Amino acid sequence: MKKLPQTKSSQSSTGLSGLSGLRNKRKADEEPERPAKRQKVVAPSAPKPEPVQPNIILQELHSDWCLKESTKFVSKKSFEWCTEIDSHVKNQALKSFHSSEKSIDSPAQNQKLAFETAMYYYSHPSGPLSPLVGDTVKKSWTESTLSRPESEILRHWQIQKKEWAQAFGSVFGLLLESECPYFYCLFPKFTVVFIAEGTTSCNSPTAIVTATTERLRNRLEEKEIKYVMPYASKKSLSQISKEDKEALDNEIHKLEKMVPKQVTRGVQHNSDIDETIASALVLKGATDLQKLFDFLVEYQQEGEKQRKEVSLPVLYTHTTPFIGATLKRLQVKSESYMISKDGADEEEKAVMAESKEDNNKKPRSALQGWPMRHKVEIVGPIFPDTVTRLSRLFQRTQTNFSAFFYYSKDDQMQGLNRLIAFANNSANDVDLITLKPLSKLEWSNGVYTIPK
Repeated sequence: MKKLPQTKSSQSSTGLSGLSGLRNKRKADEEPERPAKRQKVVAPSAPKPEPVQPNIILQELHSDWCLKESTKFVSKKSFEWCTEIDSHVKNQALKSFHSSEKSIDSPAQNQKLAFETAMYYYSHPSGPLSPLVGDTVKKSWTESTLSRPESEILRHWQIQKKEWAQAFGSVFGLLLESECPYFYCLFPKFTVVFIAEGTTSCNSPTAIVTATTERLRNRLEEKEIKYVMPYASKKSLSQISKEDKEALDNEIHKLEKMVPKQVTRGVQHNSDIDETIASALVLKGATDLQKLFDFLVEYQQEGEKQRKEVSLPVLYTHTTPFIGATLKRLQVKSESYMISKDGADEEEKAVMAESKEDNNKKPRSALQGWPMRHKVEIVGPIFPDTVTRLSRLFQRTQTNFSAFFYYSKDDQMQGLNRLIAFANNSANDVDLITLKPLSKLEWSNGVYTIPK
């Protein structure tokens, strides 16, 4: 039986497969193309707008305890009367600075008297230290031999420190006797506010220490001075106990003796809250305040070489004289200027000095019909009751006004109002409304508006 040739069968199978391929291709060409499945596109969610904080509306302005460096009041009515005060009113203001009799026959003179009386305050020392004193004292730390003039400067420096301690003791004693409602003690790196019993509803003498360090807090604990830290959580403190620190230091000391110059002190015990709002302290009671007073005197008298700073903390009171105090007056100047017709008052476009210069460059015809603005600038330590007294006065004299406040130690003043509220057990009190220092307020239509 003959075998069929393989080539023929292979060709026929190839032909069948080719026909089926052509049929599949023709079918695919005839069928409509199915649309591709659409992927669901999710639009990115728009960021939620932050809720707008409503402004604070008050009918009566309450004390803001953050000490201010300067303030500016802006109004549509002139402030020239604040700088046009004759000698008779100034003498009467000095005479009545501590007296309840503060009236003159003329109403216009009375408003000048009220303004002038609010401008006075007491301070010690009377002025900043000369750089020559700092250079000489620092030189004495490293050199045993000084020239005769340098020795005289060093002797005078010791006298200045004793006078400061005497002034501090005087005003502190008046506070404990409730003869001084409050005073500020400004160190270079922290501020202490002492408040008498009965002031701001304090049921005992109170002290607020701002922007402390762990080293300072440890020294207070060594002196058995009790304090609380309202803003510090237990996690943020993460402090090592005194016994553990001593044991750790002893171990490091032993290692340093065994392997000199090869052991590094990696643990510095620095807290992450140092010199922040969380490091603020509150002390209450005459006993702990007396211990704090003694500590601060020692801190000032003996610690300058360790801190590498030569300075005298500044003592401020508003109306209370004390030993060594200098009576001073705040600096006052008034100014008038024009703003654009649209009245767009970005900080009244006014507290900027260049506004006046721009107006002077423009022809007079271009300025006709432009609204006028007037401002009075007060420079110096602005106390809590200074702001309230001036605001009440300007309600009568200016009708409507805006006020702007500026700080030199704003980092040390953060949270001061809330700390005092904590000390008074009135954390939600409207008297102490803001965690931040007051920066702006407006008086209009019989109410105060404070932006949040």
